[in-house]
Amino acid sequence: MPKHAKDHITDKVPILKKDIKVESALHSIRLNASKYETINYAYVVDEQNRLIGVLSIKELFASKKDRLIHDIMTREIVKAYPNETQERVVLRSLKYNIKAVPVVDKSERFLGVVPSDRLISILHEEATDNLMKIAGIHHHKKISDGTMSIVTARIPWILFGLIGGVLSALIIDAFSGILETLLVFVFYIPVIMNISGSIGNQAGIIYIKNRTLGMIGNWMTYFISDLKVGGAIALVSGIVMTVVETVWHGNPAIGFVIGCAMFITTATGLMIGLIIPILLERIGNDPAIGAGPVVTAWFTC
Repeated sequence: MPKHAKDHITDKVPILKKDIKVESALHSIRLNASKYETINYAYVVDEQNRLIGVLSIKELFASKKDRLIHDIMTREIVKAYPNETQERVVLRSLKYNIKAVPVVDKSERFLGVVPSDRLISILHEEATDNLMKIAGIHHHKKISDGTMSIVTARIPWILFGLIGGVLSALIIDAFSGILETLLVFVFYIPVIMNISGSIGNQAGIIYIKNRTLGMIGNWMTYFISDLKVGGAIALVSGIVMTVVETVWHGNPAIGFVIGCAMFITTATGLMIGLIIPILLERIGNDPAIGAGPVVTAWFTC
């Protein structure tokens, strides 16, 4: 089950009233320092316990002792709500460069904060989880879980790739007559398959990373932008393969055909690498789960 902000909050933080002086605030914090779980910020609440401001402890110590808290607090607060996913909370902390994220309810009442140590833990957990999903593993397994448990978690997508390999063999067998007369094409099959599969996986992983970090606004704009990049990569790959074959066997015509094949498969690889995670996301599935294995299987065949 996905975890939420409410699963990580602590209310053991400095909480101040807006109408007290800095000197009183510092005195209160010193008296209660041992009770706090995190002390990066002090949070200002009103009589109804609604969060109305925040200030760093550094700012508090740097302020004149006779100043009132409401004069120095920040009113533009980066905050989260209890049912927001832990992933969104940690991304918000990264985006705004804050060490702890305050959590409030629908009435803006202060519930606590997600402290820095838990933000780091969430970030590590989410990164590991996404890497496992990209590899086609839904649940991270430990060695202690036993051989069969690990095999059960990893084998479905491996079998998917195996099917792709079998289909590839059938396609090659169907064109075996042509390949026997033009054996030179056989030499380049592994190269073309490897490059097209690699660029497809690369495009999918980069999309998932950017989506996770909230760096993609409109997916269509991103798709078109990445197609331009992929087109340039495909063109360079095709030219390189044309030159290699022309120099190797001295046949510019075959070199041109192989170069065109490389260009087409590389461009297609990029499109599939983008389309698969976007499609999975559009139909409500996690794009990290099957993108890598599906793309690999596609270009195996």
